[in-house]
Amino acid sequence: MAQRLDELAIPTEGDPSRAWAPLYSAIRPLVYSELFRILPYPYEDLEDLWHDLFIRFVRDPSILASVVPQSRETYVRVATRRRALNYVRDRRRRDAAVARLPVVSVSDSVPASDARVDFKELLSRIDERDRQLVIWRFVDDLSIAAIARRVGVSYSAAAVRIFRALGKARKSLGESGDVKG
Repeated sequence: MAQRLDELAIPTEGDPSRAWAPLYSAIRPLVYSELFRILPYPYEDLEDLWHDLFIRFVRDPSILASVVPQSRETYVRVATRRRALNYVRDRRRRDAAVARLPVVSVSDSVPASDARVDFKELLSRIDERDRQLVIWRFVDDLSIAAIARRVGVSYSAAAVRIFRALGKARKSLGESGDVKG
């Protein structure tokens, strides 16, 4: 059974990863119980949010170390709620922006009436993680460098993921023309 959060010593920045294991085991059930109450989204989203929170604590151990031990559980629950609510707000904004998008032409060589594709349909053919990159690139108009920083990958890795996602969507739509970003 995992130790209580208020009984654990908070590892410092230089500690090996095994020093974080008890903290990981103590925080995870708290975070998941809050996320399951707030988010009706797929399991992958919950896992991503959990990792975001834990990485935040690992990158800056002083966050938890500065909290009184008896209040750590409450702090983790409140931080989880804030992160989850921000996620829900961001998702609603993104969904609203996608809903407002017009139907776009994917090829100039074909008459517009034949080549019009609903952008939502295009996005539905891309898996969730890559869809987020495409939305950031073409809806939120972020640069590939900004997307790479958000995801935590190199510029070229982000560019390749966006290119491949568009390629998969194009292939599933039966188009052979280039989609430029």
